[in-house]
Amino acid sequence: MPERQLKLSQENIPQEQILQEQALLHERAQRLAMPISTAEQGSVVEVVSFSIGSEKFLMDTQFVLEIAKLKEYTPVPGTPDFIVGVTNLRGTILALVELRKFFTLPSRGLTDLTRIIVVGRDKFEFGILAEKAEQTQSLRQALVLDVPDNISSGTAKYLKGVTSDALLYLDAAAIIDDERLYIG
Repeated sequence: MPERQLKLSQENIPQEQILQEQALLHERAQRLAMPISTAEQGSVVEVVSFSIGSEKFLMDTQFVLEIAKLKEYTPVPGTPDFIVGVTNLRGTILALVELRKFFTLPSRGLTDLTRIIVVGRDKFEFGILAEKAEQTQSLRQALVLDVPDNISSGTAKYLKGVTSDALLYLDAAAIIDDERLYIG
């Protein structure tokens, strides 16, 4: 039945117009079938977002091994002040890093809601303490802005940039490679 209705409606339309519309539709279909070039789409990475105080951060998921609730920890004397202590997470002893102190910002302490973002590469793992771990999301790197001038150079060297909604995009590799995390 639909074919018959189509034929009836085409009888009133000039053949030339039908051919032009078919050509236009074919051209659109060809364009839509083409993959978007990498330059057009920009590279996209998966990131996890988390909060420390009023600051919101992003970190590449390739460095995030898991997120867990902080249950208890043991302070370790003689370590840098940004190392809060260690915790046993299912048999793995993790050093706990407080990013506020790591970036030489004032600390606010820990709460019952504190989360551990387990970060690692090449068998080196540690936990970053966060007040809130929010979600994973896709981030188009072309939309990441340069680090603003008002951020201290001590913090800026650990940032890849800032998003338009003021999320600080951390350079996890730079943090992992920081020699201050290697004690001994």
